[in-house]
Amino acid sequence: MSQSPRSLFFVASAVAGTVAGYAAVEEPKVRLEQVQIVDVGSDVAALAVHPNRTLLYASVRSVPAVATMSIDPRTGRLDRVCDLPVPSQLVSLACDPGGRRLFGASYRDHVVVSLLLDDNGVPAARQTDVFAAGSHPHCVLPLPDGSVWVSALGDDVVLRIPVDEHGRFCRADIRTSRLPAGFGPRHLVVAARRDEVLAIGERSGEIARIAAHDGTVIGRWSTLPPEAGLAPGVVRELDRENPATAQDGRPLIWAADLALSADEEVVYSCERRASLLSISSVRHGRLRRAIPTQTQPRAIALDPAGRYLLVTGERASTVTMYAVDPHDGDIEAVAQAPVPAGALWVESLRRPTG
Repeated sequence: MSQSPRSLFFVASAVAGTVAGYAAVEEPKVRLEQVQIVDVGSDVAALAVHPNRTLLYASVRSVPAVATMSIDPRTGRLDRVCDLPVPSQLVSLACDPGGRRLFGASYRDHVVVSLLLDDNGVPAARQTDVFAAGSHPHCVLPLPDGSVWVSALGDDVVLRIPVDEHGRFCRADIRTSRLPAGFGPRHLVVAARRDEVLAIGERSGEIARIAAHDGTVIGRWSTLPPEAGLAPGVVRELDRENPATAQDGRPLIWAADLALSADEEVVYSCERRASLLSISSVRHGRLRRAIPTQTQPRAIALDPAGRYLLVTGERASTVTMYAVDPHDGDIEAVAQAPVPAGALWVESLRRPTG
């Protein structure tokens, strides 16, 4: 068996209620192999990987709960460890860099939650903190400085919330970064070398650069080509039919996710209405190109080495893996694999084959 490295991807599918595992195998040719499909529960949404790479967490919105699974370091297979009921449906999960807390955001209940992890990384039933975080929070991003960044999509703001040594949110020292009305911040990534946080706007299709040290919005650009012909989006409400087009008939912008290259020079993003995958220069703050991708792309993720980008589509029957050019960050589709219905989220890790 080849000793070359390989990447593992995990995809959560809401309709099927599953988490599927995939391996990017590089020899004798690059291909994407489905490792396993695990039944997790109806309406599984977000995923997160523990920093030690031995545990995967999945939010199950129908319960609501967080399911914890162990990751076999040799095969990438998952085994169910436990399920923990949580106070709200969570659309985003993230583990703090120290592996002591698991954070989540609830779009429906307008809160973020903090869950204690035990010494093995398993969520504990005690010491849960819940904090009202504005209208429709959609992403939690814990940073090494002890803060959690939260995108409040309905308020057009990004919040920096300090967290104390017990994992509780510090309500007195919150910092607010205000974005233009109609931006709709959805997902966040950190550009540590630049001391910045990047936010994708669900309603605008823009990416904003925010200075991590003081929260200043230092720039933004559109990730959508003019020929896409999209109109500004709306705040989507749950349990009701939301519009897909503007009064003039143009489709409404519905951007979803972003991923940052290892050198922080390129950011990839996706838009669901036009099914586009965009490539932007972070340094110059502009779109380089946009290409068709999976139908209604919901999630994208780079493997930790930055060699492969995986894209999922909510209405697609496959996932697509792109190879990343190490020189300029350009991408080329190299493999596809079947995926259960309603793919929403993707996480990745890298391991050596044995």
